[in-house]
Amino acid sequence: MNKNEMIKLVNQIILYVDQGESAKELLEVFQEQVDFPNVRALFNVDYSAEYIVGRVMLYENIKIGDISRRDLIEIVKTIISCKGKEYEIDNLVDKLSNAVGDPNAIDYIYFSDIEMTAEEIVDKALSNKAIKL
Repeated sequence: MNKNEMIKLVNQIILYVDQGESAKELLEVFQEQVDFPNVRALFNVDYSAEYIVGRVMLYENIKIGDISRRDLIEIVKTIISCKGKEYEIDNLVDKLSNAVGDPNAIDYIYFSDIEMTAEEIVDKALSNKAIKL
């Protein structure tokens, strides 16, 4: 499914959701077309079709250790600078969280009591890996 077809489908789903109608079948069709783990969750917030399609098209199934420290630092720098579209930044947030395994990694950027460099954020997140079963 190309981007224009996805946008059309997503707009249909948004219309159904806005009208309080069931979009279950359309959501299932959409989910089958993408790797994003839970497309339904993207429709629980008032996101645009462009945002939703951007999120699912950029999504990568990243696991702990898949990304080098240097690349993680670049991801954090991009998140901090907010350079990019909202869905691009949100995908980077997911990528960071999944790659380091620390469920609080994003808090070090947005909610830390002390200001940290991108390197310090990555090192702290890497040192606080959560045990995933």
